[in-house]
Amino acid sequence: MTDLKKLGWVRVHRGIENNFLWFLEPFTKAQAWVDLFLNANHKEKIISIRGNIIKIKRGQLGWSELTMAKRWKWSKGKVRRFLKLLETEQQIVQQKSSLTTVITILKYEHYQTDRTTDGQQKDSRQYTNKNDKNVKNDKKLLATSDEVAGINEIFDLFYQSINPGINFGNKTNRKAVKWLINKWGLEEVVRITKQVISAQSSGDKFCPTATTPFMMKEKLGDFAIYFKKNKKSKRTII
Repeated sequence: MTDLKKLGWVRVHRGIENNFLWFLEPFTKAQAWVDLFLNANHKEKIISIRGNIIKIKRGQLGWSELTMAKRWKWSKGKVRRFLKLLETEQQIVQQKSSLTTVITILKYEHYQTDRTTDGQQKDSRQYTNKNDKNVKNDKKLLATSDEVAGINEIFDLFYQSINPGINFGNKTNRKAVKWLINKWGLEEVVRITKQVISAQSSGDKFCPTATTPFMMKEKLGDFAIYFKKNKKSKRTII
């Protein structure tokens, strides 16, 4: 096994998922492995699945096999074999339930930390603190506003359906949602988002891919063409 201490260290921003190349094709195994790191919790949080509370710790994800299959454009069997491989190689531990699969990345801290020449430890959490504070400040200032509630509603549609790792505080995605709502209104944007998500969940290889609001905004034209050509679709999105 590779000695991580002998290797260099590089920061990869979670925003890489917003690049159209990330979801352009079915994931390779290496890309799926990186995707797990990108979406693992950097701090402990609690999630609710069908009314059940699940605690997800730092270095863990709460993803079902179906979620990963849709996200990576794999079959559930391929996802299961991949996770089994990682488990056999002692890269992850799985805790399966009827609700979801909690995946623990065993060497998460090794990949997320580095040491300076004086022995002090650098932690990737320091790079997220500023963003976390900005998100908290935004919520304090605008928590009761209809605008923020509408934006969060669109984010939640992505979170519940195809992107459980979506960052609600991502400014690029929030600006995209705000632009869409200003152009068409919240009700219409909700309808469009549901239709876009539903189309991707169908497994049609010709359907455009958009797992974030920004990607959806950028690909509205592509989705409009897709729905116009797709005989099963009774409505167009614009």
